[in-house]
Amino acid sequence: MRCQQCNYENESSSAVFCDNCGTRLNVQRSDISPPATTVTQTGKKMNPNLYTISLWGGILCFLLAGSFSSGNNNAFDGLLFIIGFGAIIFSETYWLVCLYKCWSIVQGFGARTTPGKAVGYLFIPFFNFYWIFVALKGLSEDANTFSKRQEMRKEISVGLSLSICIILIIPYINMLGLPLQNILIYQWADFYNTAALSKNHDISFVKADAVV
Repeated sequence: MRCQQCNYENESSSAVFCDNCGTRLNVQRSDISPPATTVTQTGKKMNPNLYTISLWGGILCFLLAGSFSSGNNNAFDGLLFIIGFGAIIFSETYWLVCLYKCWSIVQGFGARTTPGKAVGYLFIPFFNFYWIFVALKGLSEDANTFSKRQEMRKEISVGLSLSICIILIIPYINMLGLPLQNILIYQWADFYNTAALSKNHDISFVKADAVV
């Protein structure tokens, strides 16, 4: 780049000052590369109590609404039903969010699928009978592998995850899986919160390297 003051031709095209006279050069902004920056981002801690309170609180509202249905409190029954329905929808949505977060932890460490697929494919009719084993049992296996590599000593029970998968695909008894799901989400939270605080793993910038 040529200096407008002394007419010296500087060798570096990105020079800011003239090597000969020290005059500041007329450099376009596009010629200057911005300095590299490092951004650190952390996720919020997983709180399994939200699932427990909303799930069983919602079920309690349904039971109370049923017990009052024989009386004349139709408005109160309806209110309890709406609250219970909303609470259960929230609990199951939060459960899926936690599933997504746990899968996000193991990305880049041999994960068999991505967080989006793990959750999204559960909504595909009939295919989800197979996919739930990948999403739940697969997560426990991949998470335990990750824990061993990171020396976290936090494991998710493979047997519990497998039991939930089997119960959820059997008609009429799948509601029995709710208590087991409640236990499992506490294991997820223990794993996720420990990994999120680990100095050896940044949960926000790990590249997914394996998909199904």
